[in-house]
Amino acid sequence: MLQCGVAMVKTNQRLDGWKVIGAHFDRDRTTAIRWANERGMPVRRMPGGKTATVFAYTAELDAWAAGLGNRPAAEVTPNTPPKLPRDPEIVALFLQARSAWAQRSGESMLEAIAAYEKVVAADPDFAPAYAGLADTYILMSEYGAASYAASYPKAQHAAECALAIDPELASAHRALGSYHFFWARDTVAAGRAFERSLEIAPNDVLTHIWYGNALAENGEYAASQRAHDAARLMDVGPLPLALNQAWLMWLSGDGDDGIDRLQSLVARYPDNALARDFLSHALLGQGNLVGYLEQLDARD
Repeated sequence: MLQCGVAMVKTNQRLDGWKVIGAHFDRDRTTAIRWANERGMPVRRMPGGKTATVFAYTAELDAWAAGLGNRPAAEVTPNTPPKLPRDPEIVALFLQARSAWAQRSGESMLEAIAAYEKVVAADPDFAPAYAGLADTYILMSEYGAASYAASYPKAQHAAECALAIDPELASAHRALGSYHFFWARDTVAAGRAFERSLEIAPNDVLTHIWYGNALAENGEYAASQRAHDAARLMDVGPLPLALNQAWLMWLSGDGDDGIDRLQSLVARYPDNALARDFLSHALLGQGNLVGYLEQLDARD
């Protein structure tokens, strides 16, 4: 199990006074008071005395900021690029990990994991690297690099490490959404995580796709289509969206058309494990056990 970096793991510190509480979020005293009064930010008051003495615990503040306090999107800066480490070698490793993840194969997922782990070992306060690990663990089982039981709990842990550093990291919320829906089977927590991710980064293509997939699996086909349409408008690459559109057709009842599309995609991309995985499940749903086993064998 991945361990969060020593520099990242902080004690549950007590913060005394509005100014210090506000500074925890890089805000002033007035904003802290307003958030406590209007947004339910967890602040405690010391009994007694002529004036109220307030304090808060960092763990409670961070949980609230991660989405439990329902902070409005207007108070979040959307799609802010990550601040990269100063060390160019760490930046190179991070970009190497992202590139390997984007190649979408079992081997490349393992390469991404190895590179991300080097990044967090070198810079344990760099939240995007933990979020990248979470994304990789979410996908690696789809590409035959690990079992769901092995990868999804690691994705959860990595995402929580990221949010402990940066509670407003959209990609980490997205990874938690996938974990909650596809592994923990908690649709409420999944919806909250996906929606929080989109509040922070409304133009994130991958979040729209993953949220759309979860909605489709949950039988919410119209909402799933809207999410995928949003991704299409953002000019996502052809294969990821085409795969998920074909899978949505299958789930929503267009069985033959969905299978035809999936077979066409497998023919065009024979080395793509996810395409074969989708097709295998669709064939099994038709009762085609031989086809199901053939696709699984070709995938592995």
